Amino acid sequence: MNQKGNILVFTRGFATLLRVTVVGKYFWSVAAALLLYVIGISAVWADSGRPALVTAQLVSEVTSLRPEQRFEVALRLVITPEWHVYWRNPGDSGMAPRLSWNLPPGTTVSEIQWPYPARLPAGPLLNFGYEGEVYLPMTVRATGRPGETLTLRARADWLVCKEDCIPEQANLELTLPVADRAPVPDPRWQAGFGRTRQALPQPLGRPGLYERQGDNWVFQIPRDALPDASLRKATFFPYADGVITNAAPQQFTAGRENVWLVVQAGQTPDPGRIQGVLVVEGTGTGAYELTLEPGQVAGRPQPGAVLGYQALILAFFGGLLLNAMPCVFPILSLKTLHLTQRVTQSLGTMRWGAIAFTVGVLATLVGLAGALLTLRAWGEQVGWGFQLQSPLVVTLLAYVLFAVGLSLSGVFTVGARWMGIGQGLTDQAGWRGEFFTGVLAVVAATPCTAPFMATAIGAALVQPLPVALGIFVSLGLGFALPYLALSWVPGWRRWLPKPGPWMATLQQLLAFPVYGVVAWLVWVQAQQSGSEGLSVLLGGLVLIALAAWLHQKSVTAGRPWQRLGQAGALGVVALILAVTLPLGWPQPT
Repeated sequence: MNQKGNILVFTRGFATLLRVTVVGKYFWSVAAALLLYVIGISAVWADSGRPALVTAQLVSEVTSLRPEQRFEVALRLVITPEWHVYWRNPGDSGMAPRLSWNLPPGTTVSEIQWPYPARLPAGPLLNFGYEGEVYLPMTVRATGRPGETLTLRARADWLVCKEDCIPEQANLELTLPVADRAPVPDPRWQAGFGRTRQALPQPLGRPGLYERQGDNWVFQIPRDALPDASLRKATFFPYADGVITNAAPQQFTAGRENVWLVVQAGQTPDPGRIQGVLVVEGTGTGAYELTLEPGQVAGRPQPGAVLGYQALILAFFGGLLLNAMPCVFPILSLKTLHLTQRVTQSLGTMRWGAIAFTVGVLATLVGLAGALLTLRAWGEQVGWGFQLQSPLVVTLLAYVLFAVGLSLSGVFTVGARWMGIGQGLTDQAGWRGEFFTGVLAVVAATPCTAPFMATAIGAALVQPLPVALGIFVSLGLGFALPYLALSWVPGWRRWLPKPGPWMATLQQLLAFPVYGVVAWLVWVQAQQSGSEGLSVLLGGLVLIALAAWLHQKSVTAGRPWQRLGQAGALGVVALILAVTLPLGWPQPT
């Protein structure tokens, strides 16, 4: 269904909701919310003004062109230090740069010719890409008459990453005169094109063989196909995702007739023909396009064992570290206050509540593991933190955490029925509230991903299913350990102060780290969507505050006013979804 169809369906559904739920009596509450939203949008009139992390240009190797003669252009990317962009196969996560052309009639442009990439490790994750400056060359063939000009236009899209990833784009233009003379090299870009030409993979005269040995592929390449006789190291970059485990070490062995490369196999059990780039280091560095056919290798080297227990340990300590993050710390602190208020309850009840909290954490993480592994099995190149590249996900996370902050500030109380935090939990004991507190804690942790958590989950995504699930379970156990320890060891309670009014003040104070995370998510949204997406998010936050206020007023009002307030809050939530969901639809190019 196209975008207009989605809008029409939602509009009809919203109108039906108004007729059925509120029978048209609460039109003015919804109209007031809509007016408030329009005011919020009107307040946002300027772009974020963020400088681009990557400067993009279309550059030509020559200053002019001769009709029907091929010449080289390149997408030149100058990348902010410590950030990187991606190769044609980005590795464990990421997105390769791409160009959408608007060409004059009779002009053709080849596909991008990719220089060999660098290995960009992030713990057990590994990506393939470029840092600093990179030229991505293409061959152009154009027509024209001497005295005319040729204008090439394109929109470039790329993903630039450090710890977080920001999608960027630019509209580019290159104009060249058409002349009846031999093209002259452009001195500004001549050196860059020269370096890039040396980094382009050259055809390898003969194919190699590969064979499965345990968990590894063994590649065999004829020695005489490699020009450099003094080989010291070789690295393979596959064109297809899932062929190898990108982050695993690659063991190189050179013999008289063949060289071998032992790499850990990826998720693809039978890749058929394997193609990629082999980068060899000897007296110099060279790159070659390598094709490998299945077969029996000669003189099999002993495959090296790749250990995975480090990822389990890393995941456990990463989960522990997450408890100190500003997204999670307020929730864990309130759980501790809850235990303080229930010092008189039985130790068994406290322990079972902690177990329910842990089950909620583990169930959410295992569900997340299943979703990510399923997407990767379908060919999607996703990793932990990639969800923050979606404006819709960023906006929804900001909404959820803003609602959590309002609840901590006392604007409204949801209690154990929804989040399991706040005063409602002190009045209603139960394992269900503990379970959903664990669920909320994992959801809240998403924007506060620590480096240990990102690398541990990245390792899980490239492991077999049992190992991957073990890493997620280890992460969850580390995440839940502090609350488990507080509930399981009764001695700590004598060190806590007595319950009192200070607890309500502390609860309100803990809202401010959550608001800080919301402010960071607003910044991320501004980088991704500019003023348009930012206006949607800010307007939605205003509407969430309105819905929270209507909900809380309805709790203490008489029965007729309760229905009015609940209907108004429901209408505001529907309006929030109406203006937010389009952020997840593909934008026309």
